Amino acid sequence: MADAVTSGTGGRLHTDSQGPQRRVFSLALHGGAGVISKKLPPDVVCCYMRALARIVLRCRDLMVSHKAATAVDVAQAAVMMLEDCELFNAGRGAVFNHDGIHELEACIMDGRNLATGAASLLKCVKNPIAAARLVMDKTDHAIIAGPAAERLAAEHNLEIVEQSYFSTDVRRAQLQSALAAKMVTQDHATVPKPLKPYLLHVDNLSLPMPRLSSFLNGCHEGSSINKTDGGNTVGCVVMLDGNVAAATSTGGRTNKMCGRMGDTPIVGAGTYANNATCAISGTGNGEEFQRRCTAHEVSAIMQYGGRTLEDACKMAVTQLPPGCGGVIAVTAALSQSACVAYNSKGMFRAICTPEVCCVGIWEQLFCVEEGDV
Repeated sequence: MADAVTSGTGGRLHTDSQGPQRRVFSLALHGGAGVISKKLPPDVVCCYMRALARIVLRCRDLMVSHKAATAVDVAQAAVMMLEDCELFNAGRGAVFNHDGIHELEACIMDGRNLATGAASLLKCVKNPIAAARLVMDKTDHAIIAGPAAERLAAEHNLEIVEQSYFSTDVRRAQLQSALAAKMVTQDHATVPKPLKPYLLHVDNLSLPMPRLSSFLNGCHEGSSINKTDGGNTVGCVVMLDGNVAAATSTGGRTNKMCGRMGDTPIVGAGTYANNATCAISGTGNGEEFQRRCTAHEVSAIMQYGGRTLEDACKMAVTQLPPGCGGVIAVTAALSQSACVAYNSKGMFRAICTPEVCCVGIWEQLFCVEEGDV
């Protein structure tokens, strides 16, 4: 499944008739992909929709109102908000490893100069993506893991928390289920064959789109998530005035071995950004993304194959095993195009351009306006 969202500007900056140039931007964010049942209770779906809508609207405000904000700044801010939301598997709400411990990881990349930073095996840093940004900005390295990364975070006054901060009852129940089944699982885990054929879905923003407010009518704000739910890895990709950035953060896979690293902190596997092509953030079975360098594959297909962002995303995702996950991506061109591609049943996601903000979990996207949440 792929959502391709394009708002054509012919490569030109927006200008107001009586004002300065407006910023050109395109943003996509995700909260995980997998076998997300369409039988989820409506109130549970509303919890996710509200969370995604609030975050994407705050990102739009940041891009529009804060002229000094860069693409990297916006990507980091979006992921920090996702890390702070316990619905998703990053920061608070992260999954447990086999030893009942949270080990977190994150990566950020700046498409302007290929600068990158990643932090892994974090146990006490409240926002792993902020630690990754420190690695990028304050060291000569690309990735730092474990106690050394935590010391770097503490030395630069990042917030340090107890392990209990990350824990939720939902994740504890998932660990117990995984231990009983003797399985390492991702949220909304893959399902055995047969699967439906991979289909390309294209969102046309010129067509009427249901308002999220109409969907949320009757849903209760304080609804709780039951023990079988929980989002996956989170990420954000941004194009802002022609510069791109990507950021990804995760708690990994439930019941993973202590010390396991996934694709998230590996540049080119789960995260990549290059102004020559695009920015990508992945979600799904990290080992499969690592084996295929999926994020860089999208960029390479564009750069060396001359394909569009949409084609590149589809080609890269179809190389993954069925039901594995997907990617979000934005092109560095000023055409404001974003693509969401996945070969699983659904993906928690949001897309934003100057013309529209929308959120979705399955095929249908819902338009979001101020006041909807």
